[in-house]
Amino acid sequence: TQDAEHYRQLSERVREAWHAAFVYSDNRIGDDKQDDYVRALAFNLIPESSRHGTMARLVEIIEDSDYHFGTTLLNTAMLLGVLSEHGRADVAYKLVLNNQPRTFLNQIEAGATTIWETWTGYDETGKAKGSHNHVASGACTRWLQEGIVGISPLEPGYRKIRVRPLVGGGLEHAAGSIDTPFGTCKSSWRVLAATGMIQLGVTIPAGASGEIHLGNG
Repeated sequence: TQDAEHYRQLSERVREAWHAAFVYSDNRIGDDKQDDYVRALAFNLIPESSRHGTMARLVEIIEDSDYHFGTTLLNTAMLLGVLSEHGRADVAYKLVLNNQPRTFLNQIEAGATTIWETWTGYDETGKAKGSHNHVASGACTRWLQEGIVGISPLEPGYRKIRVRPLVGGGLEHAAGSIDTPFGTCKSSWRVLAATGMIQLGVTIPAGASGEIHLGNG
């Protein structure tokens, strides 16, 4: 109990020091870029009362970029999750499904089967540029599993699994699976054209347990 209180106090002092260093009087954060707002929300560095405004500014910056990723190495993995966790999965979908130049879907349309380190993948002579299977940029694909099809661990090793698919983005169906120590977990959903209802199929492997979160909670 004493250790827990010590770390709670330390966490609060760190939060206060970060706020004093990086948050300005108009509530803008750092250099006013996507990275600054993603970190603030992902690491719970701002008070509850400020989160709505922080999220609104992040969305505004993304809209101003015409729905392009503006995050760097460590923050790309967090951007889509931060958006969906704060009720803006619609913006996350627009980032993922953007096929303009310098986007992930544009790479796929150029023939990529993995995520490239650079947006173009090749120089003007056709020579490959950088890695063509890049862990930092590719980290955003975690949201395809945990966001779109909704499979995420609630306990280490997927002993307990949450399935909370985020239906949207204009998609009519999605499916995915992950091999866990207990077996394969699967999730698929489809929008039924006749009724607009969602058909959800889930497989939880034997020895694990699962929570299913529907659209109404």
